Amino acid sequence: HASGQRVIHLATHAFFLAPECRQSAVIRENPLLRAGLALAGANNHKDAAAEGDDGILTAADAASLDLEGTDWVVLSGCDTTAGVLQAGEGILGLRRAFQEAGARTVITSLWPVEDEDARVWMTTLYRDRFAKDEPTGDAVRAATRSVLAARRSHGQSAHPYHWASFISVGDWR
Repeated sequence: HASGQRVIHLATHAFFLAPECRQSAVIRENPLLRAGLALAGANNHKDAAAEGDDGILTAADAASLDLEGTDWVVLSGCDTTAGVLQAGEGILGLRRAFQEAGARTVITSLWPVEDEDARVWMTTLYRDRFAKDEPTGDAVRAATRSVLAARRSHGQSAHPYHWASFISVGDWR
């Protein structure tokens, strides 16, 4: 159902299989099989297999989607930027896969995110981009500043870990 959608927001767990993970040679050779998202049904292997859906969306699966015309793909789970650094190619993982599929902008996290920080960040992001009609770059900046301001106003740590986890790659408009 992703094709033709202006915005796709996936708030779920991401994974990245490190090179030392003992998996088949195919997974080790194809970096797009090492990154993915755990969707509904991912922990219910028996029922998922019977339906032909294991609940896992690998980066390889994401790259095969038709996302032409999709302005934003937002991956608000932890570590959604993770991937394999390949010389001349950059980082091969979920972000790259969704861009290859046609998404103009992909918003991902660089490390684990706290639920409340992510909620504040996403609320501001969507408000500024769609209610205030701000460009993506300005909305990302405002969202980041809103988390920082909220943490400061509550006397919480202003360490970048809490407010600098999300990035936007692609079209800044």
